[in-house]
Amino acid sequence: MAKDLYPDHDLREYVIRTLASKGVLMKDIAMAAWKGQQRFNKDLEFINAAVALNAVLDKREALNSCAIALALDEVAGKGLLPQPLQYIVENDLPQYGVDEVLALHGMAGIYGTVALMQTGYLDLNKSGVTKKLDEDVANVNTHIDDVVSALIAMTEAKLMHDNVSDLGDVG
Repeated sequence: MAKDLYPDHDLREYVIRTLASKGVLMKDIAMAAWKGQQRFNKDLEFINAAVALNAVLDKREALNSCAIALALDEVAGKGLLPQPLQYIVENDLPQYGVDEVLALHGMAGIYGTVALMQTGYLDLNKSGVTKKLDEDVANVNTHIDDVVSALIAMTEAKLMHDNVSDLGDVG
């Protein structure tokens, strides 16, 4: 690969493949975002959420943070991080916070306050796939639940940003 070409497609495929290997499908993320936005836009169709998630996954900065977070979980799952980092990540110590930093500032921040606030809300009130990931004690999922929360929140924010029907008559 040429040094000046960024492997966007490969990075995106790594993220999608790694999430799928943990039981998180893109349709799950789109569905969670769609359900989360239904209270604001009753006419919203699932296809809109799928399209919005696709646009979110086009953001290189988000993919970079997502890929790093997933790789950290993967390496920690194999016991390959240096100590004491291995212990910290493997046990998801509450003082660690890097998982939230990557999700909030490396990912959700791209879509502004709406995505930041929603990521925090989803992280605190885990449900569905994020709850399943958080409760899985057989695997290291320190970062992935935050990544999935951020992807859901970013998709919701994209849907909100694209919804001009709630602006009313501005002219």
